[in-house]
Amino acid sequence: MTGFAVGGGVAGHGVIGPGAVDLGFARVDVSREARQGLPEVIYGTGKTADQIASIAATLLRHNDGPVLATRVCEDVAAEVLAAVGAGTCEVPVASGCVGEVPVAPGPRPRVADAATDSRMPARGTYDPALLPGVGDAATTAATDIRMPAPGTNGSALPSPVGDAATDVRMPAPGSYDPALLSPATDVAAPGTYDPAAHLLVWRPAPPTKFSVVVAAAGTADLPVAAEAAAIASAIGLRVTTVTDVGVAGLHRLLAEQDRLRAADTVIVVAGMEGALASAIGGLVACPLVAVPTSTGYGAGLEGVTALLAMHASCAAGITVVNIDSGFGAAMAAFRLAQVANRSRT
Repeated sequence: MTGFAVGGGVAGHGVIGPGAVDLGFARVDVSREARQGLPEVIYGTGKTADQIASIAATLLRHNDGPVLATRVCEDVAAEVLAAVGAGTCEVPVASGCVGEVPVAPGPRPRVADAATDSRMPARGTYDPALLPGVGDAATTAATDIRMPAPGTNGSALPSPVGDAATDVRMPAPGSYDPALLSPATDVAAPGTYDPAAHLLVWRPAPPTKFSVVVAAAGTADLPVAAEAAAIASAIGLRVTTVTDVGVAGLHRLLAEQDRLRAADTVIVVAGMEGALASAIGGLVACPLVAVPTSTGYGAGLEGVTALLAMHASCAAGITVVNIDSGFGAAMAAFRLAQVANRSRT
């Protein structure tokens, strides 16, 4: 697969419209970190390794905080890590131009200056009049968009003349022109993969003082608990995990109540009837985020029973996220941490 390296970002570089970068298959929200304190998180399910790598490289380039991809299977994770980590090619950027990002199936540079000559031939064709030396193209190279023939990579195109800052050469769909790649200004970004959480992480945040306890009702709930714990840790929360404390053996839960009460937030992960959220909600004063899971037999309705039970809890003020969404719980805890950190400073 194609590799993606992380180039040095310039303020506004690659930004299209209101803080987004258009990759063709995705519009990456590169301003979310400025708005919410954390870059956009990639949902890996349904995406190819190339797509995840391209989005990750874009986020790494335009943000400073941790970059995460959730729900990524192990074989796809290996491809993504190899691509982003090895940096076998650059994120395409035409020198001096704004808005150059990789676009599936091939890079599609964008014109930065509206004053430039934006004559574009029809898809799948090219206009010979746009080539240097034909018509007036030789005298307007500073604002010319030169289109190589379909199926080529533009290597036959002459070197840019005139003002390179506005000379944008467009490679054919499915190919790329090596001359469009900017010099490397940053090392490739190494990442890590947590197979239990199915999580890819680049640039994890240093731990803050905000503490989270993730309490799993049963062993069957551990995959969702692992996702919540790994994400919370990657975004800078101090995480402790308590396992197998379901209400069928209430003494196991009571043995952990001091640890639960000391937390800034508790994330409760439970399936079946979801009673653990109510039990812990009656023991602690801190915010509690409940995650219903799809574990359990028929009447559990794949997590719906736990979801409704948590919403209907007698323990007031419980926050309930979606079924099996360890990610949602970690993000709820992060929002609480943002407010707490502001009040502490």
